[in-house]
Amino acid sequence: MSLKKPDREKLRAIILTSNVAARRVLASFLSKDLQYDFEIKQESKVSSAVTQYREQAFDLVLLGEDVEFGSPLVFLDEIYRSPNDWHPVVFVHFDQDDELCLDAMRRGAKEYVELGTLTSHELHLTAQRIRETLRLFQENKRMVAELARSNEELVQFAYAVSHDLKEPLRKITSFGDLLREKVEATGDDEAKSFLVRMVDGAHRMSEMMSALLDYSRVSRIEHSVEWYPMEQALLQALDNLELLIKESVGEVHVEGEFPMVQCDSHRLQQLFLNLVGNGLKYRRDNVPPVILVRAERMADGNAHITIQDNGIGFESAQAEQIFGIFQRLHGRSSKYEGHGVGLAICKRIVDVLAGSLWAEGKPGDGALFHIEIPNVRWDS
Repeated sequence: MSLKKPDREKLRAIILTSNVAARRVLASFLSKDLQYDFEIKQESKVSSAVTQYREQAFDLVLLGEDVEFGSPLVFLDEIYRSPNDWHPVVFVHFDQDDELCLDAMRRGAKEYVELGTLTSHELHLTAQRIRETLRLFQENKRMVAELARSNEELVQFAYAVSHDLKEPLRKITSFGDLLREKVEATGDDEAKSFLVRMVDGAHRMSEMMSALLDYSRVSRIEHSVEWYPMEQALLQALDNLELLIKESVGEVHVEGEFPMVQCDSHRLQQLFLNLVGNGLKYRRDNVPPVILVRAERMADGNAHITIQDNGIGFESAQAEQIFGIFQRLHGRSSKYEGHGVGLAICKRIVDVLAGSLWAEGKPGDGALFHIEIPNVRWDS
């Protein structure tokens, strides 16, 4: 009784090199593979290989050091139009140019092999690793897309709920006010108290819905392609806060070099309005608020912005909690108004910039907010 050989997985491979002997050796190795049934294409010109690859992507690319009319690096540059792409390229090193090999790896080649010591088994293992890495990449990409879709659905749900609830809340408030006028004429103090609480609750819920709408809108913004000066957004925010600064007899100082960032100007203003506004709001009794906004260029080129105040501060254990939506450290009965959405919005804006936002605090000794943003532009 004869055992049937298992079917080999069919794959497409292209060998790109002008070295005829290398093409023959590599094609021979691929044809002997016991697991994969390779359909093999051979090319010596980059332009032809790129055209074939775009028409129908290959499962394996063996890229040699020698090609006609150019460099093998051009092939990598042509297929890697996006940094988020993944291509199964193995650079075949002929022991001629080590720097070329390193450049190929930097530009997206997944592995390299030495042709002089290569065996068919080693090439099989290389192809196997490439296939497994590609599977993991595709699975990760699928999961990221699914997460993005779920997040978008959640944002849309929050937006729809908060928007649709505002109309019935307006009716509750309006009819509650009318009913309260009638009850006041009867002299029923208990009924009047109930109505005051009902209308007050409806007002607060409407304000929370507005705050949730603001957060939903920020969650839907995309990364801007336009460069905008951070310092200009800060100065515009301070201009909007001018009345509050005067009423609190406060001071706001600005220091350092601010970069250009790819962000909508309105969102940048909103970021500074909330962070500087927090320092003005959470001030200590009988102590005028003093806020320092400082920017610096870090060694890696990133921007580091700090907003420091001399206000009431907070416990260090609450440093992460304050960025949660509807998270308030003070009860509704306190003198500090708000719904706990402002810092959550700031966190989302910084997330869109691929940056980081964190805080330090100490009760009675103020708060210090840190913003670190990569991919900025320094004009000086």
